[in-house]
This record gives sequence, structure tokens and C-alpha cells, in this order.
Amino acid sequence: MKSRKSKQDSGEAYSLVYSTDPQPPKRCAGCHQVECICPKNVVVGPLKPALRIERKGRGGKTVTVVSKLPPHETFLKELCAHLKKSIGSGGTSYIEAGQGCIEIQGEWVEQLVGLIATYAPRK
Repeated sequence: MKSRKSKQDSGEAYSLVYSTDPQPPKRCAGCHQVECICPKNVVVGPLKPALRIERKGRGGKTVTVVSKLPPHETFLKELCAHLKKSIGSGGTSYIEAGQGCIEIQGEWVEQLVGLIATYAPRK
């Protein structure tokens, strides 16, 4: 995909010149991102997640699952990165059945409760 800077814009917006994609990704009209990061879509308010420990289907390995989070990709990625960095463990985030989930490797329920309670998303 080739793109060119528009002369009228401040340098952040690009106009599509040529693409081999049958359908280019849809962009938000407000922030011009593929995934909207507009202030109206940012998660505000206290989080009330559910935490549980799972071992089944993981070869005996233990993971702590944080579920019932808002289904916003950018928010989940930022929260997951914050939790992994704070604990020093691996993990992943995904959306399942309309709710956000984060899996952190190991048993970290007590530590995660404190970290999530004090987490403030970037503005």
C-alpha cells in the first residue's frame, strides 16, 4: 500500500494513492486511526473485574485470568502491558463474548487486585 502526505494537512493524515487490498481498513473520522482512540471511547470510571486461576487445557501451567473488562482493544493492550511489566510475567489480552479478558502467567491474584485498583489509563 502506497500513501502520500496531503499538502493541506498537518502531516499526520495521508491520502491513499494505490492499494492491493480489496478493502482498505475503515478509519475513525475523528482520530483517523483504524481503532478509535477518541476521548468519547476511552474507558472512564472504576473497573470491577473478575479474577480467577485456571489450569485446565494448559499442560498443568497456571494462569490468572482477569475478565469482565471493557471490550476496547487499545485499553486492554495498555492494561495488559502495565500488569505484565509490574509483575514481571508474560500474558495476553483478548475480547471474548463481548467482554475483555487478560491472561497473566502464574498465580498473581493478590498482586493483580492491587494493581488494577490503582491503574489509571493514559490520557
